[in-house]
Amino acid sequence: MLLYANDVIFVDIYNEWKRSIYAKKGISCEVCHNPQRSMVFKSIYNKNFVLKAVTIRFKIIHINSGNVHAILSLKNSGVGHDFPTYTTPKVILDIGQENFEKEIYQKTVESYIIGWSVSLNLKKQYFDTRLKPFQTAKLIYDRPLVKEAKYLKAWVVVEPESHYVRFLRHF
Repeated sequence: MLLYANDVIFVDIYNEWKRSIYAKKGISCEVCHNPQRSMVFKSIYNKNFVLKAVTIRFKIIHINSGNVHAILSLKNSGVGHDFPTYTTPKVILDIGQENFEKEIYQKTVESYIIGWSVSLNLKKQYFDTRLKPFQTAKLIYDRPLVKEAKYLKAWVVVEPESHYVRFLRHF
């Protein structure tokens, strides 16, 4: 099924899957989304399902000379189509510094959004950073070390209804 808006394809999941290694291996949508033909459809709303579909790595390269350098990566290691699927969800990679009380210094936070952002009227595409199968997104963190910071923290946030929330807040 294709859904177009102003000559932009907004839903092309079947063809994304068809071009992937999963289709070539005969791994159908149901194998992942409806295992053992259960009545439960697994999707981005299911944390464990998402965690099985991606590989997350965090590597601190160095903390010296008053600078912190680290990399947080997320790989689409188990999704047979673009991840996240279409314009609704987004996934955010974050790295920041925090103190002994585990309070994050907001000015130290860096983020990378994995998703597909479009205007609310679906006429303009802002960005498409979704990951094709086996593609990796990287957040490269290179910031001055805050004197009071004691920890470097990395986290991933999944917002399954990001576009809907934006739409409803607007109207």
